[in-house]
Amino acid sequence: MSLSLKEERNRLSFNIRDLSIYIYETEERFNAMMEGLKKMGEDPILHNDPSTLGKSRIELFKIYAEKNKRFHELFNLTEGNSNPLKVHFGNQLPTSLSVFMFQPYVQHLGTDEQLKKWMPRIISMEVIGAYAQTELGHGSDVRSLETTAAFDPQTDSFIINSPTLTSTKFWPGDLAIVANHVICSAQLILNGENKGVYGFIVPIRDTETHRVLPGIELGDLGEKVGFNTKDNGYCKFNNVKIPRENMLMKYAKVTKKGEFQRTGDERVGFAVMMQVRDLLGYASWRALAHALIIAVRYSVVRTQFKLDDGLAERKVMDYQLQQDKLIPLLAAEFAMHAGAKKVSLMTQENLKNINEKQDFSMMKDCHATLCGTKAFYSYEADAGVNKARLACGGHGYLSYSGFTNIWREFSPTVTYEGDNTIMALQVARYLINCLQKLKKGTKLHENVSYLILLQEILSKQQCQVKKTDELDVDLVLKLLQINSAFLTYRAAKTLLGGAKEHGFKETWDKKAGIKLVEAARAHTSVYTYHAFLQRIESEIKCPNLKKLMLNLCLLYGIQKLLEQPLGLLQSEYLTGKQSILLQDKKEELLEKIRPDVVGIVDAFGYPDNTLRSALGVYDGNVYETLMKMVTENNEFNKVDWTETFEKSLKPLRFVKRPPPIPRL
Repeated sequence: MSLSLKEERNRLSFNIRDLSIYIYETEERFNAMMEGLKKMGEDPILHNDPSTLGKSRIELFKIYAEKNKRFHELFNLTEGNSNPLKVHFGNQLPTSLSVFMFQPYVQHLGTDEQLKKWMPRIISMEVIGAYAQTELGHGSDVRSLETTAAFDPQTDSFIINSPTLTSTKFWPGDLAIVANHVICSAQLILNGENKGVYGFIVPIRDTETHRVLPGIELGDLGEKVGFNTKDNGYCKFNNVKIPRENMLMKYAKVTKKGEFQRTGDERVGFAVMMQVRDLLGYASWRALAHALIIAVRYSVVRTQFKLDDGLAERKVMDYQLQQDKLIPLLAAEFAMHAGAKKVSLMTQENLKNINEKQDFSMMKDCHATLCGTKAFYSYEADAGVNKARLACGGHGYLSYSGFTNIWREFSPTVTYEGDNTIMALQVARYLINCLQKLKKGTKLHENVSYLILLQEILSKQQCQVKKTDELDVDLVLKLLQINSAFLTYRAAKTLLGGAKEHGFKETWDKKAGIKLVEAARAHTSVYTYHAFLQRIESEIKCPNLKKLMLNLCLLYGIQKLLEQPLGLLQSEYLTGKQSILLQDKKEELLEKIRPDVVGIVDAFGYPDNTLRSALGVYDGNVYETLMKMVTENNEFNKVDWTETFEKSLKPLRFVKRPPPIPRL
């Protein structure tokens, strides 16, 4: 064990297990997670082998197909629940989207008859599905999808067709190789009239032979930045005939006569897909946590430059600038953790209300919150993983550091399931509507009730803070709320004022976008900070742990204010001199939290085989582990390069070179 890590663990102010139970919510879940990860690390198939780094995409796909099979054998992955053990894998598992997108869509939008027909086959994985919505020409703009589903009353069937190049389904995961069915989002055409976009179950391969069916043209999209064990594909439909009953008809149906009937509220389909977006909040904090475990441990083990005594070297983590890189990210990770849990509970309650009572009253509040967490959590985690890598210097650039896989596999989250810019604008639209409700005296959801503070802002009241000791969690919450309320007011003023001159859409698209997204970002910071504070107050009993977590919460809030202070400054609620107190308080908090950073990351309990990093090993033997990986697991070192030398390198001595090109 590294002496540095041992010293760090011996001086912690809190019990690591208490924090572990907070992270995993119950002792039972924590124990199950640790047992599962241990079991996977010891399994010959699920065990992470460093020698797979550098394998071709085809080789990796085959390896992960085998891992996926073994994972299904050991753990339940067919009931539609998010399995946190997936954090163990360095790449995506085949069939995952069949479980988390295809299956819930059928489950919630299918009639009782359809469920009897399809669900046993889906759960047994006889039917493996992909969700085919996005097209080559359209992604977020679902209304403009071009794939058609025209009803033919003569055969009581739908004809699925891709009429243009841009109507090609493009990007669905599990499509190119794995799936044998898709839910195809298509424009419903009845007697030449377009009824809008609906979902249709379309077979694309034979379930026994896996041969592509007639009328289907599909393939893989090729190498990507990440997700290279996921077979994102394209698919064209050439007049593919499916039974009328393959339209998911719980809330809208077509009769044998070709009559269109609404049998419920179609918004439930959107509520179902919100569940998928809900998972991305968890994915964000987990990816960031994974990177921070590596970066924090390495920053404690790594020493650089002599101390004043000229003998020992200083730990990299003891430099204030390194603390500034990593400790605010630790605060953000725990804040996102709390925010993700809160919105997940909202999502579950919303879907329950819809299914049991047809009650959509939570829909808009839940949708806006999910849009904010999806957009800004994924942005922050994506940037945070890279920042953690950069904080580890040159060694962080090696694949053996573990960072490259984390970033590659997480980075698509910024784009899929709703482009982040579109998501942020959805939040902004919600905030503008809330302001208008406020003017009418309508009660707002608790997440936006703080907008009432606009009265205080517009009356030119000012913050009275004079010293850093006064910057407690309650005051920082109010500052975040004031900041967000003013930015929302400013965005609304720009939008509504511009609409009179240029029209609403022109102003929205070309004049107000920057202010709208800034308002959405500030609101999401308020929501996240408040969720973090609420969870600390309600769930943590141990005084030492509570003190530490409140410091992390406070740091998160102050960091957000320092990153985005315009609302406070433009409203003149906070003066420039007072804003200096925020920076001073942040520096105090970095010093207070620093002694506990190793314990904070240890609390996640990831074993080394799950961590997949030479730099983040628990025992701190970083250099020994790295050299072992470089020498024993690197296929490059096992090749005899003599032929290459003789053919391409040695002849360089005899090349007749032209005059050098002049430098620009």
